[in-house]
Amino acid sequence: MGKIADFSAWLLAKGTSPTTADLYCRILRDYIQYNGRDTPPDEQSVSDWARELLRKNSPRTVNLKLSAVAKFCAFCGVHIRIVRPKVQKRMCIDHLLTIDEVQMLISWLAADGHKRIAVIALLLAKSGGRVSEIIRLRKSDLERGYADMDTKGKVRRIYLPTPLRKELAPYTDQLRSDDYLCRNRYGRQITARGAAMMLREYAGRIGIPPEKVHPHAFRHFYAVRLYKETGDINLVADELGHADVRTTMIYLQKTEEEQRAEVDKAFTWEDKHEK
Repeated sequence: MGKIADFSAWLLAKGTSPTTADLYCRILRDYIQYNGRDTPPDEQSVSDWARELLRKNSPRTVNLKLSAVAKFCAFCGVHIRIVRPKVQKRMCIDHLLTIDEVQMLISWLAADGHKRIAVIALLLAKSGGRVSEIIRLRKSDLERGYADMDTKGKVRRIYLPTPLRKELAPYTDQLRSDDYLCRNRYGRQITARGAAMMLREYAGRIGIPPEKVHPHAFRHFYAVRLYKETGDINLVADELGHADVRTTMIYLQKTEEEQRAEVDKAFTWEDKHEK
């Protein structure tokens, strides 16, 4: 197993993180155990091993393991063809927030004395802004009804709808025009990480799975709600700041549960003529 130690040192010298290097070495040990000999990989044994792995592992997992073997081949100076299983692209997304969950979270936060966090949730859910953008919003932006944000090297306008401004009024009427809307417990601008942590923590307290309540999930929620109400994908793309509507389409994909419901509906019918 001396080669594995040398392989690990080679990976680290190439800038691979210690965690990844350790993972690749563990995968390589599994391959060597399967192959029965500590020799450079060959096409046949790697192909046979991949087929065996696919019986109990997903294509993504198998591809990860094959990546480790490919790195070892590079270390050994061996050039072989490694055929990776194709991973079908899923045209659905899971862990989407529902309107009931968003309303329940905001109502609970406001009623339980967590108004600072309620403001964050409201802005994320009803402005379409990224968390890095909404934490930069000030009271003056709310009064104006929009904010021009320099994000990713371009300026985009974030519209703050009138219903949102009215909903935020009770929480922000004591703020000065130059105060940030999203603040920490000390009254200063909250960080993006701090906002995300608070949302997950409080969501968990009322039974909403924390993995569903991350800032970007609210952006998906906003996109889906706006599209359902308007049916205008170009409007949604503009509001999200997308230059290409193909990016927006990713946000509008159905969850796996919604896909199954649509398929079930399509194949559930009765012959009305028999009635």
